[in-house]
Amino acid sequence: MTYYCLIDFLALLVLLITNNDSFYKNNKSVNPQQRRYYSRFLLAVIAYYLSDMAWAWLYDTGNLDWLYVDTEIYFLLMALGVVLWSHYVVVYLGIKNAFSKFMTIAATVLFVMMIVAIPLNRLWGIMFWFDGEGVYHAGTARDVIFIYQAVFLLMSSVYTLLFASYKSRKQRQRNYTVGLAGMIMQVFVAVQVFFPTYPLYAISYMMGCCLIRTFVIENKRDEYREHLEIALERELEQFHELRKAWNLAYKDALTGVKSKLAYAEKRALVDSQITKHTQKGLAVAVMDVNDLKVINDTLGHGGGGEYIKTGC
Repeated sequence: MTYYCLIDFLALLVLLITNNDSFYKNNKSVNPQQRRYYSRFLLAVIAYYLSDMAWAWLYDTGNLDWLYVDTEIYFLLMALGVVLWSHYVVVYLGIKNAFSKFMTIAATVLFVMMIVAIPLNRLWGIMFWFDGEGVYHAGTARDVIFIYQAVFLLMSSVYTLLFASYKSRKQRQRNYTVGLAGMIMQVFVAVQVFFPTYPLYAISYMMGCCLIRTFVIENKRDEYREHLEIALERELEQFHELRKAWNLAYKDALTGVKSKLAYAEKRALVDSQITKHTQKGLAVAVMDVNDLKVINDTLGHGGGGEYIKTGC
């Protein structure tokens, strides 16, 4: 079973490397609610990988007591992962209709089935058992649960793919990604029914998480960057508008020199500096232009304006 542990270990390593920032609360590039549900799903997957690795090691060592307990934990974590996956899909895709309730209820039913089947299995071996030589055998209830999962994943994937055409471009891409990830997981879960001792479920998680990471989380980051760029453009426009307003308030429209308001503020500043003895060697010259009325009467207001600008 060395290959079994190796696949689980590699899958766990890939998940931790590609999703290391999905647990950060200060990750603003992802919606907080979506990040919360996605991180819960990832934690369930990590716990599943650890349990699956322990199962392979215990199976080799032949410690049947702990192997039996770990197998029960394995099935519980598997059902929990489906529940958290359904919650994440509903929140991420923003599904608010009867199908979202169906997904939540169907996933909860699976978890309840697992809780009921595990104690019954200790009495009748309906899910799994180990013979006298420590060989694992799959029961009918175990196959039913896997088939239930496969049908559930298939229905959710078909729904997201069919309704993708009615969405916007960005939302459509999300639907395609989630639908494809669910479809891949469904295929591996279905094949797992016929190969009980193969780590196919672990591979399904690895591929599904990689798809979600590549096309969903990264796209959310791109959207966040686009929003930042738009916000920066708006701030730049506001800065230019403020600059124009400042020019209108502090510059005379006719002459282009500073206005009386600018003079008053500058005078208040200089008065303050003189009081604090930080301003020295200052002189103020006040000038005027003569006979402006005569120029306006003889040359018109255009000539008077040129006269004022020349004086300035």
